[in-house]
Amino acid sequence: MEHETILTVKDLSGGYRSRGLFGRRRETPIFSGVSFTLRRGETLGLVGESGSGKSTLARTVLGLQPPFSGEVIRGFFDRPQMIFQDPLGALNPAMTVEHIAAEPLIAAGVRSRAERERAVKEIFDAVELPEACRGRRPGALSGGQRQRVCIAAALVTRPTLVAADEPVSALDVTLQAQILSLLGRLRKEMGLSMLFVSHDLPLVSSFCDRVLVMQNGAIVEQGDAAKVLSSPEHPFTKRLAAAALGEIPGRGKKV
Repeated sequence: MEHETILTVKDLSGGYRSRGLFGRRRETPIFSGVSFTLRRGETLGLVGESGSGKSTLARTVLGLQPPFSGEVIRGFFDRPQMIFQDPLGALNPAMTVEHIAAEPLIAAGVRSRAERERAVKEIFDAVELPEACRGRRPGALSGGQRQRVCIAAALVTRPTLVAADEPVSALDVTLQAQILSLLGRLRKEMGLSMLFVSHDLPLVSSFCDRVLVMQNGAIVEQGDAAKVLSSPEHPFTKRLAAAALGEIPGRGKKV
């Protein structure tokens, strides 16, 4: 079961649609010709420079926006979820975090209030959010606590697939390590398959099983994450690895 392919992406292209002069639809391609697979329990890194198409690809694969062409074939029936980069922007400031975490359950059709409350408590325990924080609104929490709420809201329905879009880039180094450790534990306990979007190749090589390297909307290299970092083949990947390792020497223990 652990080697079962649960996601197949075939020749996928996508980006943004807008209305131009006289109401004509315009398509702005951000990525094109992308193909890959994801296995059950696997963490697949998606790395590249800002503007390379990583986040748009992840949103398209999850069904948050439609593709221009190609196929996304899912071997599961639940709704994939996303952990966003900016927790303060992703969380409704008017709601308590308990209400925020319950919203995906309501959307999934869980009608029993008692069942929702039980699921929310379980996921807050799992993400180690202190009891005292659970009735507060996002603005009253620290950055690390808000990110735990985002993770809880993404995982409360127990999805098969979750995408994490730069989930630690807004945090300091200490909090980054805590959140990565948390995600590493949860993916094992819950059997998650994960798309992990980042610009940080050393981080991806230590946290992910495989990696896709994107440049200008195309996959230019893919393979075992640690091997791609240590022995990159494409010139762009070589530049990315050299620059990253120069900035962060010696980084890279698996979480």
